[in-house]
Amino acid sequence: MNALDTNVLIYRLDRADPVKHAKARALVRRLRSAATPTILPWQMLGELVRQLRSWQYQGRLTWPTLLKYVATIRQAFPVVMPTPDVLDDL
Repeated sequence: MNALDTNVLIYRLDRADPVKHAKARALVRRLRSAATPTILPWQMLGELVRQLRSWQYQGRLTWPTLLKYVATIRQAFPVVMPTPDVLDDL
């Protein structure tokens, strides 16, 4: 199982660094179609929303765009809440 990191999701949207942007887009595209499942940990989703809200306050992103991006990511990957059982898999 794979898990997405917040930075990958941010670089996928941020065009400030074209190299990282392209790599993040390609990675997310590969993970969406991979045989191995990829999850989105709840904490990563929260961190993503916090960063996107920061961009919104700076005028770099509109509220509708923020909502669309979060919805797209949530549809592409299941959001997983941590449970105490996670520690059993260490």
